[in-house]
Amino acid sequence: MRKSMVLLATVAALVPLSFVARAQTTVNAAEQSPFTYEEIMIPMRDGAKLQTVILRPRDRSDALPILLQRTPYGVPAGAPPSAGRFGSLMKDGYIFVFQSMRGRFKSDGNFTLSTGVKTEPNEATDAYDTVDWLVKHVPNNNGRVGMTKRPTPTTRSTGW
Repeated sequence: MRKSMVLLATVAALVPLSFVARAQTTVNAAEQSPFTYEEIMIPMRDGAKLQTVILRPRDRSDALPILLQRTPYGVPAGAPPSAGRFGSLMKDGYIFVFQSMRGRFKSDGNFTLSTGVKTEPNEATDAYDTVDWLVKHVPNNNGRVGMTKRPTPTTRSTGW
C-alpha cells in the first residue's frame, strides 16, 4: 500500500512537468520556424470579417509578393516548424496568406458553395476586398498578389 501511494505521488508530481515541457516545446518550435505568424480578421465591404493568417519569411525584410489561398478548410493554427511544402516558394520570396472563407471557422457570415451566384457579397467580392486590404496593410509587400487554391467541390478563382 505504501509503495502504491509513493508511486501515485511521484506520477502526480511529474504530470504537470510534462505539460510545462510541451508548452516550452511549442514556444521553441514557433521561435525556430522560418516564418512569423499573424492571425487577423480582414473586413469585407458588408462589414463581415474573415479569419486570415499571414506567414512571413523570418529572414527576409525586402518587399515581397503575396501568395493568397482562400479555403473552406481552415487556416494554419501556428507557424510551421520548417519550410516543408513552402520551401521552394519561400526561397523565391513570398508572403503566404491563408483565409477561411465566409462562414467557415472564425470567419463571419454564411458559407455557400457558390460559383454562379450574382448577389453580393460573394466569393469574388470577398477575394477582391481581401486583395485590396492586403496590398494596403501588409508591411513589406510589393503590391503583387497571386492566388492558389485547394481542390474544392466547385471552382473558386478570380481574374487576378
